[in-house]
Amino acid sequence: TSKEQHDYGDMMAEEAEKKKLITFANESGCDIFLSIRTEKVEGEINRGIKCLYNPTYFIPFLGNQELADLLLRNITKNTLENVNGLNKVQNEEVSLSFAQCPASAIVIEYASQKQLEEMKASDEWLNQMAKGIATAVEEALKTEETK
Repeated sequence: TSKEQHDYGDMMAEEAEKKKLITFANESGCDIFLSIRTEKVEGEINRGIKCLYNPTYFIPFLGNQELADLLLRNITKNTLENVNGLNKVQNEEVSLSFAQCPASAIVIEYASQKQLEEMKASDEWLNQMAKGIATAVEEALKTEETK
């Protein structure tokens, strides 16, 4: 098989796995669904964080765009990573379209495998990432409680 066919096959398998997770989240009645993944980008200057959201889903207290915005602001504030975008979901995270609760994909963009390994090996970086996510989720749930 060609590299493109292999990559497409991998992408389809990953997407099927994401749909299973979202189905589980829907059946379990989750309040929020988050996906975290990495993506290689060209050039050190393009390193950063982006968040993806489904623009068609909205509930009165918190929509997907608001959740993704909270995540992006808090994660980049804590990790000091570049803000690389608050984007509507395209083909890369189509499974988010099936979530029945506020959902977002957090994408950690890196320029080299060495850079990714350094981030993953840094307890400080991982703790700051986790704190950013936790703060965003707390803010989102407070928004729900006040409505």
